[in-house]
Amino acid sequence: MVKAQKKIDAVIPAGKSEIRKVHDFGANDKARFPLNGKPMVEYVVEAVRASELVGQIALTVPVGTDCSRLEDKVDKIFFTDRPLVENIEMAVRYLLDSDYILLTSSDLPLLDSGVVDSFIRQCLAGGEADLYYPIMRKEELLKEYPQTKRTFVRVKEGSFTGGNLALVRPGIILNNLKLFERLYDQRKSPWGMARVIGLSCALKLLVGILSIEEAEKRLSKLIRARGKAIITREVEIGMDVDKKEDLILVRNALSIRERKEIPQASC
Repeated sequence: MVKAQKKIDAVIPAGKSEIRKVHDFGANDKARFPLNGKPMVEYVVEAVRASELVGQIALTVPVGTDCSRLEDKVDKIFFTDRPLVENIEMAVRYLLDSDYILLTSSDLPLLDSGVVDSFIRQCLAGGEADLYYPIMRKEELLKEYPQTKRTFVRVKEGSFTGGNLALVRPGIILNNLKLFERLYDQRKSPWGMARVIGLSCALKLLVGILSIEEAEKRLSKLIRARGKAIITREVEIGMDVDKKEDLILVRNALSIRERKEIPQASC
C-alpha cells in the first residue's frame, strides 16, 4: 500500500437533500437513493474506504438512518439533524489530529478509489497549500459525459466547473465555517460565489477576464491561508446528482461499469 506523505482522513456529510423532479421514481432522499440496489452514499463510502491514501472516515447521517450497510465501512457515524456546516464541524473535531481532511459530498456515485487517490496525489504534488479545490475543463468533462448539464464558469484560462471534493486542513474549516456556509449556499451560482469572494472578482468574472490565480489570491485572503485550485481530469468529481437527468445519467454509467467488471464466461 502506498502511504500518503501526510495523514489524511475523510468527512462525508450525508444529510437530508432531495433530487429534483424524481417523484415518479419513488423516494428522493439523495444520499439514500437506491442506485442499482445500493444507496448512493455507499458508492462514495466504498470509494473513499478503498483509497490507498485515506485513513479514518467520519460519516454524518440524519437521526434514525439505517446504517447497517455502512457501519463496518466507516470509523465513526454521527447521527444528527443539525445544519450541514454544524455536521461538518462535528466530524472535523473528531478528526482534529489529521494533517488534511478530504471533504466529499455524498452524491458522487461515479467516484472510485482511483479518482480519490489521483486527486489527493495531485494536491500534494501541487505545492504547499491549506485548501485544495478541484476544477475541471468544460471540454474534458463533456468528452466523458456529453449528456450532462453543468454550470460552467468562463475565466481567462477557459471554461471550468467545480468539483465536489476538497482537501483542507481541519483548522481552516473550523476557522471559516460561516464563509464556507455562504460559499456552499451559492455553489450552483458562479455569480453568487464571486460576490461572496469580492466585488472585483465578481465584475472580472462577469466579463470573463478573471484569472484562476486572481481567484486563488482573493480566496486565500478571505480564509487567511493559502487556497489553491487543482485542474483535474478526474471528471467524476464533478458528476454530482441534483436532478432527475443526473440520476438517469449516473445510473446508466454505473450499469455499463458493472457489466464491464463481470468476468465473461469461457466456452
